[in-house]
Amino acid sequence: FVEIRNHRKMLKIQDLRKVYKKTVALQGVSFSVESKSAIGLIGDNGAGKTTLIKCISGLVAPTSGSVYFNDVNLIKNPKYIHNAVGALLEGARNLYNFLTVDYNLNYFGYLNQLSSKEISDRKAYLLKLFDAEKYKDQPVNELSRGTQQKIALMVTLMKNPQLLILDEPTLGLDLIATMRMTDLLRQIICEEQKTVILISHDMTLVSSLCDRVVYLKNGKVDFDEQINSIVNENIYEVKIKADHSMEDEIENFDFPFRMEDGIYVLEVNDMDRMMKNRILKENIISIEKQVNDLAHFIRMRGL
Repeated sequence: FVEIRNHRKMLKIQDLRKVYKKTVALQGVSFSVESKSAIGLIGDNGAGKTTLIKCISGLVAPTSGSVYFNDVNLIKNPKYIHNAVGALLEGARNLYNFLTVDYNLNYFGYLNQLSSKEISDRKAYLLKLFDAEKYKDQPVNELSRGTQQKIALMVTLMKNPQLLILDEPTLGLDLIATMRMTDLLRQIICEEQKTVILISHDMTLVSSLCDRVVYLKNGKVDFDEQINSIVNENIYEVKIKADHSMEDEIENFDFPFRMEDGIYVLEVNDMDRMMKNRILKENIISIEKQVNDLAHFIRMRGL
């Protein structure tokens, strides 16, 4: 994972609450983000992630609580955050598809009040960094999904924001494009020393880029922990023939398991121990490396 140490608190969220009519979206959320660090913001759909990000970005006013950015109260000074935050929206929604890459970069540069010189310099830097000069004069809608996401990230970075919010940056990308985007994000975070909030259901991506995770559940912070204490990438899904004589063996095995169509499905992070159990070993149907996604993570944690 990317680890950049700097102990100054850039972002402080204190007892943040948001109520939409009768719907309570946030119920007293509190945490802080250190400058030049990367955190993962995770949780099921409806957990409050989008509302929280909108409050941080100044797009939504919270019902109560406070958000401080560089010790400035954003509730009282909502415009302060606009030039300091860049958001990469899910599905490259911050692009104009019928404009060329060059026009998109120019437009968002001027929109963020950069001078012509600043736009020219920043654009040249990003085109080279992203190896995207060859796409400069192509309309966005003619590019591949992975390249569109790359251009969307460039647009987000045009104003050189202090805080970078990444909302599902690899959603819809194939494996190769996901790996390339992950490498690119890692490079950006390191080279430009960005403070990052990453929203993703892909725990492999989160563990690659972040050193800390904040998990939201029902509008509350359920836990806030270092990434290395919660992510185990060596999880295997082991299917075993159902046999009542194995119930005690499996229940005493101390690994999560479930029943699917009369088959035991175990989630195992110690294959050596697993294979030493003769009864289980003899009844194995299949062993597969488990996908390290949010659903699996929640299941493993019993959340």
